[in-house]
Amino acid sequence: MRLDSGKIDYQKWNSLTLTGKTRLIIHVAGRLSAKEQSAALIDALQHANLPKKQFQTTTIVNTDDALPGSSLFVVNSIRASKKASPWEQFIIDSSGVAQHRWQLKPEGAAVIVLDQKGQVKFAKDTALSANDVSQVIATLRALAG
Repeated sequence: MRLDSGKIDYQKWNSLTLTGKTRLIIHVAGRLSAKEQSAALIDALQHANLPKKQFQTTTIVNTDDALPGSSLFVVNSIRASKKASPWEQFIIDSSGVAQHRWQLKPEGAAVIVLDQKGQVKFAKDTALSANDVSQVIATLRALAG
């Protein structure tokens, strides 16, 4: 999903594009309960003031794992988030490809930190504890400078 002159545009995405910057990947099922699992991290991230030149958040939303009939609402929420945070990357995974390839748990959220070379520095496929959130922010600060 791209934002160009206020207009949302869609394009194919590939995880091979995740190099060059420190990345925080948040993979969430298209459910409010999954979004809530990463809420403390998102709040901490908003206060971390990480440099946008060296850091980017990539949020992958698995709309295939949404409550029946709610996918349209989930996509509209993602579009609003993209407009509010145009520097962040939002991916709509309508077929659940990332969940299956990365063997993630359904109905939840996973957090992955990648260095600039795309190597995993932190990964957790469940709700984060307060210590996990602190560890993720510290890792991002160390990697992004």
